[in-house]
Amino acid sequence: MVCNQLCSCVESCVSQCLQERSECRSQAGPGPARRQACQTAFAGCHALCDVHCLAEIRTVGAQLTKLSSHLMAIIHVSI
Repeated sequence: MVCNQLCSCVESCVSQCLQERSECRSQAGPGPARRQACQTAFAGCHALCDVHCLAEIRTVGAQLTKLSSHLMAIIHVSI
């Protein structure tokens, strides 16, 4: 389940990075230096996807853990 969340998060993040790279290239104009700047920005964006998605999943996981322990306490009290 976590992998599916992580994979879909990374996929959507990477597609956003690709979109930004193509916009960057269309605005960059001629010259290899400008194209390289777009590629570098893309690489940075891509690298941040893993960090961002892992952090997001950890947050969700922590919330689920809190929720399940809270529910277990409620069930325990009602029994």
